[in-house]
Amino acid sequence: MWAEEKKKLIKLYVPNGDECNASRKVAEELKEKISGIVSKEHIDVVEIAIVGSIARGTYIKTKTPDIDIFLLFKDTVNLENIKEEGLKIGKIAINGETRYAQHPYIHGFYKNFEVDIVPAYKIMDPSIMKMSAVDRTPFHNAFVLNKMNERMRIDTVILKQFLYAHDIYGAEAKISGLSGYLTELLIIYYNTFENLIKHVAKWKPPVKLSLTGDGHYNGFTEPMIYIDPVDSSRNVAAALSIDCLSKFITLARRFNDNPSEQFLFKKEVKIASKEELIHKLKERGTEILVIETKAPEVVDDILYPQLKRFVKVVIDSLERYGFKVVNGVYDLVNSRIVILIELYSLSLPALELRNGPPAWNDNSNEFLNKWLNSKRSLSYPFIMDGYWWVYVRREFNTAMDLVKDRLQTWNPGKNITEILSEGFSVKKIDDSAEDSLMPPLTKLMKLEEPDWLTFKGGESLQ
Repeated sequence: MWAEEKKKLIKLYVPNGDECNASRKVAEELKEKISGIVSKEHIDVVEIAIVGSIARGTYIKTKTPDIDIFLLFKDTVNLENIKEEGLKIGKIAINGETRYAQHPYIHGFYKNFEVDIVPAYKIMDPSIMKMSAVDRTPFHNAFVLNKMNERMRIDTVILKQFLYAHDIYGAEAKISGLSGYLTELLIIYYNTFENLIKHVAKWKPPVKLSLTGDGHYNGFTEPMIYIDPVDSSRNVAAALSIDCLSKFITLARRFNDNPSEQFLFKKEVKIASKEELIHKLKERGTEILVIETKAPEVVDDILYPQLKRFVKVVIDSLERYGFKVVNGVYDLVNSRIVILIELYSLSLPALELRNGPPAWNDNSNEFLNKWLNSKRSLSYPFIMDGYWWVYVRREFNTAMDLVKDRLQTWNPGKNITEILSEGFSVKKIDDSAEDSLMPPLTKLMKLEEPDWLTFKGGESLQ
C-alpha cells in the first residue's frame, strides 16, 4: 500500500525533469544578468555559482524554491572588498535589501522567486585555508551532486515533505529543525527514505554519523552529530534541537508501525475558541501574564534567539522572586511581540521568610544590622536550627508589578531591549482577552491537536 501511496506523493511533491529545468532556467537568467553586471563594473569575481536545492532539484515543488547565487572571489581579495563589491552587485541585480549572517548578503526577488546573492571566497584547497559557513556552500553543492542519484533525489524531497508537514524542517532559529543539506546527507547515508526512517526509529541521542569516517565526535555536545564530509571540524546537525530530534524519532516510530501518505500531509493547526481556552484556564487554576511590545525590524535568525531568551529571562526572574512558573511561550501577533507566562498565581503573600548565616559566623552582624534597621522587616531576626532568619515584606508580591518595574533591566537581547525602552504593556488573561491571543494561548496550554501523535494509519487527515 505504501509503495502505491508513495507514487502519488512523488507526483504531488517531487519536481520532475521539466519542472527542475524551468526553475534552473530562471536561475540561469539571473546568473547571466549578474555576469553582465560583473563585466560592466569590472569586479574581479572568479565564478558565479547557482547552489542550493534549485541546483540539485531537491526542493518541494508545492513551495516555490529559493534561488541561491554565490559570487566567488579569489582568496587573496580583502574580505571587506568582497563584502562591498558583492553587495553592490546584488543591489544592482535585484534591488534587494542587505541581510546579515556570517557574511552580509543581498535578499530580494526575481520573477517571483526569493533570491539570496551571497559573496564568498573561491577556495581551491580547503586543507590550506579555513572556510567560513558561506565558503563551504559550493563544496556542499558539489558533494551532493556527485553522491546523489535520481532515486536519492526523489527520496530527499519525500523526506523534506515528511519533516515540513510536522514543522521540523529548516535549521533557522525559528524552527531549529533539520536543514536541507542535512536531509540530503541523511538520504546519501541511508540510501532510501524507508531505510532512513527504520533507523531513525531506533535512534537515541546523541546520534553520531559520519560519511567519510575521518571526522571525530569529541568536542561536540549537540543531541545529533553528523560530521560534515567537506569539513570534518563542523557538525551539520548543530542547529537541530533536542525537541525536534525527539519529534523526528517519534514520527519515525509511528510511521514504521503504519506507513501512510497521511504522515506527509501538513494539517492546519486547530486553534481553540476563546470560551474553551478560558474554561480550560479556570480548570487548571492558574493565571497567565501577557507582555506585549513592538517587534524590532530584524531578520528572523536574529529575532528568534532573542525571543527565546526573552521568555527564559522573564521566567528566571519571576522564579528568583518566589513566583512559581508553569510554562512560557512567545509569538508574533500583528507585528508585535507577545510573551505569555503561565504561573500558579500572579500574587504572593506580602510576607517572605529570609534566611541568614549560621549564628556563629563572623558575618552574622551584617545580617542582623541589615534587618534590624530595615523598613521591610516584619519581625526581629531569630535563630532556628542554628541559622538566623527573619520575616520581611516582599519587594514585589505581584508578578505584574515586578515585570513592570524590572523588565527593562533584564536584557533579553540587544534589539528587544531597545524596543522595550520605547514602551510595553503588562496584563493578565481573563474573559476580556483579545482574540489575537488565542493562537499563542493554545500553544501555551498544549491544546494544539497533535495529529502526528494520534494518527494511527488507514484514516484520512484531509
